[in-house]
Amino acid sequence: MTPDTLDAAGSFNRLSDVYRDAVSPFIEPDQPFALMDFPNHSNVGDSAIWVGEMAFFDAYVRRPASFVNTYAEDPAEVAEYVPEGPVFIHGGGNFGDIWPQHQTFRLRAMEVLKGRPLVQLPQSVHFDNEKGRDETARAIAAHGQVTLLVRDQPSLEFAQAHFDCAVQMAPDAAVNIHHLPANDPVTDVISFMRGDRESVWGDAITYLETLGEITDWPAPDVWTMPDRIRQKLYAPFARPAMAHREAMYRRQAQMRVQAGVAHMAPARQIVSDRLHVHLIAALMRRPHVVLDNVYGKIGRHIEAWGDFGLARRVADVDTLRAVMSERAGG
Repeated sequence: MTPDTLDAAGSFNRLSDVYRDAVSPFIEPDQPFALMDFPNHSNVGDSAIWVGEMAFFDAYVRRPASFVNTYAEDPAEVAEYVPEGPVFIHGGGNFGDIWPQHQTFRLRAMEVLKGRPLVQLPQSVHFDNEKGRDETARAIAAHGQVTLLVRDQPSLEFAQAHFDCAVQMAPDAAVNIHHLPANDPVTDVISFMRGDRESVWGDAITYLETLGEITDWPAPDVWTMPDRIRQKLYAPFARPAMAHREAMYRRQAQMRVQAGVAHMAPARQIVSDRLHVHLIAALMRRPHVVLDNVYGKIGRHIEAWGDFGLARRVADVDTLRAVMSERAGG
Protein backbone atom coordinates (compact mmCIF):
# COMPACT_ATOMS: atom_id res chain seq x y z
CA MET A 1 0.00 0.00 0.00
CA THR A 2 1.20 3.53 -0.76
CA PRO A 3 1.04 6.31 1.85
CA ASP A 4 -1.86 7.89 -0.06
CA THR A 5 -3.77 4.60 0.02
CA LEU A 6 -3.21 4.24 3.75
CA ASP A 7 -4.25 7.85 4.30
CA ALA A 8 -7.46 7.32 2.33
CA ALA A 9 -8.34 4.11 4.18
CA GLY A 10 -7.79 5.77 7.55
CA SER A 11 -9.81 8.82 6.52
CA PHE A 12 -12.81 6.77 5.44
CA ASN A 13 -12.71 4.79 8.68
CA ARG A 14 -12.61 7.99 10.69
CA LEU A 15 -15.35 9.72 8.74
CA SER A 16 -17.70 6.75 8.86
CA ASP A 17 -17.32 6.91 12.65
CA VAL A 18 -18.28 10.59 12.57
CA TYR A 19 -21.32 9.73 10.43
CA ARG A 20 -22.30 6.96 12.85
CA ASP A 21 -22.06 9.28 15.84
CA ALA A 22 -24.31 11.84 14.12
CA VAL A 23 -27.04 9.46 12.91
CA SER A 24 -27.09 6.60 15.43
CA PRO A 25 -28.85 8.60 18.20
CA PHE A 26 -32.01 8.51 16.05
CA ILE A 27 -32.18 4.72 15.59
CA GLU A 28 -32.73 1.52 17.55
CA PRO A 29 -31.45 -1.86 16.30
CA ASP A 30 -34.93 -3.34 15.71
CA GLN A 31 -36.90 -0.14 15.11
CA PRO A 32 -38.81 0.39 11.86
CA PHE A 33 -37.72 3.48 9.94
CA ALA A 34 -38.38 5.28 6.67
CA LEU A 35 -35.84 6.60 4.17
CA MET A 36 -37.35 8.97 1.62
CA ASP A 37 -36.36 10.64 -1.67
CA PHE A 38 -34.65 7.77 -3.46
CA PRO A 39 -32.56 9.22 -6.35
CA ASN A 40 -34.50 7.72 -9.23
CA HIS A 41 -32.20 9.13 -11.91
CA SER A 42 -28.81 8.48 -13.48
CA ASN A 43 -26.66 10.76 -11.29
CA VAL A 44 -24.13 8.28 -9.92
CA GLY A 45 -23.25 10.55 -7.02
CA ASP A 46 -26.75 10.48 -5.59
CA SER A 47 -26.75 6.70 -5.90
CA ALA A 48 -23.41 6.59 -4.03
CA ILE A 49 -25.07 8.50 -1.21
CA TRP A 50 -27.94 5.97 -1.11
CA VAL A 51 -25.48 3.05 -1.10
CA GLY A 52 -23.62 4.70 1.78
CA GLU A 53 -26.86 5.26 3.67
CA MET A 54 -27.78 1.60 3.18
CA ALA A 55 -24.34 0.54 4.42
CA PHE A 56 -24.87 2.54 7.61
CA PHE A 57 -28.37 1.21 8.28
CA ASP A 58 -27.28 -2.36 7.49
CA ALA A 59 -24.55 -2.05 10.11
CA TYR A 60 -26.62 -0.49 12.89
CA VAL A 61 -30.26 -1.51 12.29
CA ARG A 62 -31.20 -5.19 12.08
CA ARG A 63 -33.86 -4.64 9.43
CA PRO A 64 -34.12 -2.82 6.09
CA ALA A 65 -36.08 0.39 5.68
CA SER A 66 -39.81 -0.24 6.08
CA PHE A 67 -40.68 2.57 3.68
CA VAL A 68 -38.84 4.12 0.75
CA ASN A 69 -40.11 6.52 -1.90
CA THR A 70 -39.05 9.16 -4.42
CA TYR A 71 -39.65 12.91 -4.45
CA ALA A 72 -42.47 12.32 -6.97
CA GLU A 73 -44.61 10.62 -4.31
CA ASP A 74 -46.53 11.89 -1.30
CA PRO A 75 -44.51 11.61 1.93
CA ALA A 76 -47.77 11.25 3.87
CA GLU A 77 -47.91 7.61 2.67
CA VAL A 78 -45.21 6.74 5.20
CA ALA A 79 -47.86 6.48 7.92
CA GLU A 80 -49.29 3.30 6.34
CA TYR A 81 -45.95 1.48 6.59
CA VAL A 82 -44.19 3.17 9.53
CA PRO A 83 -46.86 4.68 11.81
CA GLU A 84 -44.22 5.70 14.34
CA GLY A 85 -40.47 5.99 14.53
CA PRO A 86 -37.91 8.12 12.71
CA VAL A 87 -38.19 9.36 9.16
CA PHE A 88 -34.94 10.05 7.30
CA ILE A 89 -34.62 12.11 4.13
CA HIS A 90 -31.88 11.18 1.65
CA GLY A 91 -28.78 13.38 1.82
CA GLY A 92 -27.00 15.21 -0.96
CA GLY A 93 -26.68 18.69 -2.38
CA ASN A 94 -30.28 19.73 -3.00
CA PHE A 95 -31.26 21.49 0.25
CA GLY A 96 -32.15 24.92 -1.10
CA ASP A 97 -33.53 26.43 -4.27
CA ILE A 98 -31.19 25.13 -7.00
CA TRP A 99 -33.14 21.85 -7.31
CA PRO A 100 -36.67 22.91 -6.32
CA GLN A 101 -38.45 19.59 -6.84
CA HIS A 102 -36.52 18.02 -3.97
CA GLN A 103 -37.02 21.03 -1.72
CA THR A 104 -40.76 20.99 -2.44
CA PHE A 105 -40.86 17.33 -1.41
CA ARG A 106 -38.91 18.14 1.76
CA LEU A 107 -41.26 20.94 2.74
CA ARG A 108 -44.26 18.68 2.12
CA ALA A 109 -42.70 16.06 4.42
CA MET A 110 -42.33 18.66 7.16
CA GLU A 111 -45.97 19.65 6.70
CA VAL A 112 -47.53 16.17 6.87
CA LEU A 113 -45.19 14.50 9.38
CA LYS A 114 -45.59 16.77 12.38
CA GLY A 115 -45.08 14.82 15.59
CA ARG A 116 -42.53 12.49 13.99
CA PRO A 117 -38.75 12.83 14.30
CA LEU A 118 -37.62 14.00 10.86
CA VAL A 119 -33.90 13.70 10.18
CA GLN A 120 -32.39 15.29 7.10
CA LEU A 121 -29.29 13.22 6.32
CA PRO A 122 -26.14 15.21 5.44
CA GLN A 123 -26.76 17.93 2.88
CA SER A 124 -25.06 21.00 1.48
CA VAL A 125 -27.30 24.03 2.00
CA HIS A 126 -27.57 26.80 -0.58
CA PHE A 127 -30.26 29.39 -1.29
CA ASP A 128 -30.10 32.04 -4.01
CA ASN A 129 -32.99 34.05 -2.59
CA GLU A 130 -34.59 34.90 0.73
CA LYS A 131 -38.04 33.68 -0.29
CA GLY A 132 -37.01 30.02 -0.38
CA ARG A 133 -34.93 30.38 2.76
CA ASP A 134 -37.80 31.94 4.71
CA GLU A 135 -40.32 29.38 3.45
CA THR A 136 -38.01 26.62 4.66
CA ALA A 137 -37.53 28.33 8.01
CA ARG A 138 -41.30 28.50 8.54
CA ALA A 139 -41.74 24.83 7.64
CA ILE A 140 -38.98 23.76 10.04
CA ALA A 141 -40.41 25.84 12.88
CA ALA A 142 -43.95 24.56 12.28
CA HIS A 143 -42.79 20.93 12.31
CA GLY A 144 -40.84 21.27 15.54
CA GLN A 145 -38.82 18.01 15.40
CA VAL A 146 -36.47 18.47 12.45
CA THR A 147 -32.80 17.60 12.77
CA LEU A 148 -30.64 18.93 9.95
CA LEU A 149 -27.30 17.27 9.28
CA VAL A 150 -25.01 19.30 7.03
CA ARG A 151 -21.81 18.46 5.17
CA ASP A 152 -19.78 21.63 5.67
CA GLN A 153 -19.12 24.64 7.88
CA PRO A 154 -20.86 27.31 5.72
CA SER A 155 -24.01 25.14 5.66
CA LEU A 156 -23.81 24.77 9.44
CA GLU A 157 -23.46 28.52 10.01
CA PHE A 158 -26.26 29.32 7.56
CA ALA A 159 -28.65 26.81 9.10
CA GLN A 160 -27.87 27.91 12.66
CA ALA A 161 -28.52 31.52 11.69
CA HIS A 162 -31.82 30.95 9.88
CA PHE A 163 -33.47 27.70 11.02
CA ASP A 164 -34.98 26.85 14.41
CA CYS A 165 -33.87 23.23 14.65
CA ALA A 166 -31.01 21.03 15.76
CA VAL A 167 -28.12 21.32 13.30
CA GLN A 168 -25.00 19.17 13.25
CA MET A 169 -22.16 18.51 10.82
CA ALA A 170 -21.58 15.07 9.32
CA PRO A 171 -19.76 13.94 6.17
CA ASP A 172 -21.42 12.75 3.00
CA ALA A 173 -22.89 9.25 3.40
CA ALA A 174 -20.65 7.86 0.65
CA VAL A 175 -17.85 7.66 3.23
CA ASN A 176 -19.62 4.55 4.58
CA ILE A 177 -18.67 2.64 1.43
CA HIS A 178 -14.96 2.67 2.45
CA HIS A 179 -13.51 1.23 -0.76
CA LEU A 180 -14.48 0.63 -4.39
CA PRO A 181 -12.19 -1.75 -6.31
CA ALA A 182 -11.49 -0.79 -9.91
CA ASN A 183 -9.64 -2.14 -12.93
CA ASP A 184 -6.15 -0.85 -13.65
CA PRO A 185 -5.99 2.43 -15.61
CA VAL A 186 -5.16 2.40 -19.31
CA THR A 187 -5.20 6.11 -20.23
CA ASP A 188 -3.76 9.25 -18.68
CA VAL A 189 -6.61 11.70 -18.02
CA ILE A 190 -10.41 11.66 -18.15
CA SER A 191 -12.39 14.77 -17.16
CA PHE A 192 -15.89 14.45 -15.67
CA MET A 193 -17.54 17.83 -16.05
CA ARG A 194 -21.01 19.06 -15.14
CA GLY A 195 -23.31 20.34 -17.87
CA ASP A 196 -26.08 21.61 -15.60
CA ARG A 197 -26.95 24.70 -13.55
CA GLU A 198 -24.13 24.04 -11.07
CA SER A 199 -21.38 24.29 -13.70
CA VAL A 200 -19.03 27.31 -13.90
CA TRP A 201 -16.08 25.80 -15.83
CA GLY A 202 -17.02 26.41 -19.46
CA ASP A 203 -13.72 28.22 -20.03
CA ALA A 204 -11.76 25.09 -19.07
CA ILE A 205 -13.29 22.76 -21.64
CA THR A 206 -11.00 23.70 -24.55
CA TYR A 207 -7.93 23.02 -22.43
CA LEU A 208 -9.30 19.78 -20.97
CA GLU A 209 -9.99 18.50 -24.48
CA THR A 210 -6.22 18.57 -25.11
CA LEU A 211 -5.68 16.20 -22.17
CA GLY A 212 -8.14 13.48 -23.10
CA GLU A 213 -11.78 12.51 -22.99
CA ILE A 214 -14.36 14.86 -21.48
CA THR A 215 -17.44 13.08 -20.21
CA ASP A 216 -19.93 13.04 -17.35
CA TRP A 217 -21.77 10.40 -15.39
CA PRO A 218 -22.97 7.51 -17.56
CA ALA A 219 -26.65 6.74 -17.89
CA PRO A 220 -26.69 3.03 -17.02
CA ASP A 221 -29.52 0.87 -18.30
CA VAL A 222 -31.47 0.67 -15.05
CA TRP A 223 -35.23 0.70 -15.50
CA THR A 224 -37.60 1.63 -12.70
CA MET A 225 -41.28 0.75 -12.82
CA PRO A 226 -43.23 4.02 -12.54
CA ASP A 227 -44.50 4.31 -9.00
CA ARG A 228 -48.17 4.74 -9.93
CA ILE A 229 -48.10 1.49 -11.94
CA ARG A 230 -46.33 -0.35 -9.12
CA GLN A 231 -48.88 0.86 -6.58
CA LYS A 232 -51.79 -0.32 -8.74
CA LEU A 233 -50.28 -3.76 -9.32
CA TYR A 234 -49.19 -4.31 -5.73
CA ALA A 235 -52.04 -2.61 -3.84
CA PRO A 236 -53.38 -5.89 -2.33
CA PHE A 237 -49.87 -6.74 -1.08
CA ALA A 238 -48.68 -3.36 0.19
CA ARG A 239 -46.08 -4.41 2.72
CA PRO A 240 -44.44 -7.16 0.62
CA ALA A 241 -44.43 -4.71 -2.29
CA MET A 242 -42.61 -2.11 -0.19
CA ALA A 243 -39.99 -4.71 0.78
CA HIS A 244 -39.59 -5.48 -2.93
CA ARG A 245 -39.24 -1.79 -3.71
CA GLU A 246 -36.57 -1.32 -1.01
CA ALA A 247 -34.54 -4.21 -2.43
CA MET A 248 -35.00 -2.96 -6.00
CA TYR A 249 -33.88 0.57 -5.12
CA ARG A 250 -30.86 -0.86 -3.34
CA ARG A 251 -29.87 -2.87 -6.43
CA GLN A 252 -30.44 0.07 -8.76
CA ALA A 253 -28.22 2.36 -6.68
CA GLN A 254 -25.48 -0.28 -6.53
CA MET A 255 -25.65 -0.80 -10.30
CA ARG A 256 -25.36 2.93 -10.96
CA VAL A 257 -22.33 3.22 -8.68
CA GLN A 258 -20.70 0.23 -10.37
CA ALA A 259 -21.32 1.87 -13.76
CA GLY A 260 -19.72 5.08 -12.49
CA VAL A 261 -16.64 3.22 -11.26
CA ALA A 262 -16.31 1.42 -14.59
CA HIS A 263 -16.54 4.76 -16.40
CA MET A 264 -13.80 6.30 -14.21
CA ALA A 265 -11.48 3.29 -13.96
CA PRO A 266 -9.58 3.73 -17.27
CA ALA A 267 -8.04 7.02 -16.08
CA ARG A 268 -4.79 7.29 -14.15
CA GLN A 269 -5.84 10.81 -13.22
CA ILE A 270 -9.33 12.27 -13.05
CA VAL A 271 -10.42 15.90 -13.31
CA SER A 272 -13.90 16.92 -12.17
CA ASP A 273 -16.21 19.56 -10.75
CA ARG A 274 -18.47 16.92 -9.18
CA LEU A 275 -18.28 16.16 -5.45
CA HIS A 276 -18.95 12.46 -5.92
CA VAL A 277 -16.36 12.05 -8.64
CA HIS A 278 -13.97 13.29 -5.95
CA LEU A 279 -15.38 10.90 -3.35
CA ILE A 280 -15.59 7.89 -5.68
CA ALA A 281 -12.08 8.55 -7.02
CA ALA A 282 -10.87 8.51 -3.40
CA LEU A 283 -12.83 5.32 -2.76
CA MET A 284 -11.04 3.88 -5.81
CA ARG A 285 -7.72 5.20 -4.37
CA ARG A 286 -7.17 7.14 -7.62
CA PRO A 287 -5.43 10.59 -7.75
CA HIS A 288 -7.61 13.39 -9.06
CA VAL A 289 -7.89 17.15 -9.55
CA VAL A 290 -10.87 18.91 -8.01
CA LEU A 291 -12.52 21.95 -9.55
CA ASP A 292 -15.70 23.29 -7.90
CA ASN A 293 -19.35 23.97 -8.56
CA VAL A 294 -21.20 27.28 -8.56
CA TYR A 295 -21.30 27.64 -4.77
CA GLY A 296 -18.12 25.82 -3.73
CA LYS A 297 -19.70 22.55 -2.61
CA ILE A 298 -16.66 20.35 -3.22
CA GLY A 299 -14.17 22.66 -1.58
CA ARG A 300 -16.43 23.06 1.42
CA HIS A 301 -16.58 19.30 1.94
CA ILE A 302 -12.79 19.00 1.60
CA GLU A 303 -12.23 21.84 4.08
CA ALA A 304 -14.47 20.06 6.58
CA TRP A 305 -13.32 16.46 6.10
CA GLY A 306 -10.02 16.40 4.20
CA ASP A 307 -8.91 15.33 0.72
CA PHE A 308 -7.90 11.68 1.48
CA GLY A 309 -4.34 12.45 0.34
CA LEU A 310 -5.46 11.98 -3.27
CA ALA A 311 -7.10 15.24 -4.38
CA ARG A 312 -5.57 18.49 -5.63
CA ARG A 313 -7.86 21.54 -5.61
CA VAL A 314 -7.59 24.27 -8.24
CA ALA A 315 -9.48 27.55 -8.48
CA ASP A 316 -8.85 28.74 -12.05
CA VAL A 317 -7.77 27.57 -15.49
CA ASP A 318 -4.19 28.85 -15.15
CA THR A 319 -3.69 26.83 -11.97
CA LEU A 320 -5.31 23.82 -13.62
CA ARG A 321 -2.82 24.07 -16.50
CA ALA A 322 0.10 24.31 -14.07
CA VAL A 323 -1.06 21.36 -11.97
CA MET A 324 -1.68 19.10 -14.96
CA SER A 325 1.65 20.08 -16.51
CA GLU A 326 3.40 19.27 -13.22
CA ARG A 327 1.69 15.90 -13.01
CA ALA A 328 2.63 15.15 -16.61
CA GLY A 329 6.27 15.83 -15.75
CA GLY A 330 6.78 19.20 -17.38
